[in-house]
Amino acid sequence: ALVRVLAVLHCWPCLLTHSLLSSAELSQVEMTCAYLAKQADEISLQQADVVLVLGGEDGWYWGERLRDGKRGWFPQSCARPITSRAAVECNVRRMERLRIETDV
Repeated sequence: ALVRVLAVLHCWPCLLTHSLLSSAELSQVEMTCAYLAKQADEISLQQADVVLVLGGEDGWYWGERLRDGKRGWFPQSCARPITSRAAVECNVRRMERLRIETDV
């Protein structure tokens, strides 16, 4: 857990610049299996969830779940990179649409 805290601190500049970068410029991964969070700084994910990768350390990614914007750590072993630029851009458009529809 301490290693992950240090990694977040190390990654803090990338978290701040996330709002300045286009979401389409960041890496995305698709979950190949479900992951149940075991620590407060982790995120539970379902198979096929798409996550924006904001950083990583020692076999873990720090990311933002596209469907609701929740952030946390999750194992790299449960994710595969989305390499298609068209798929990445489609996911970003879907994320923006979902956030507008669910913004109350």
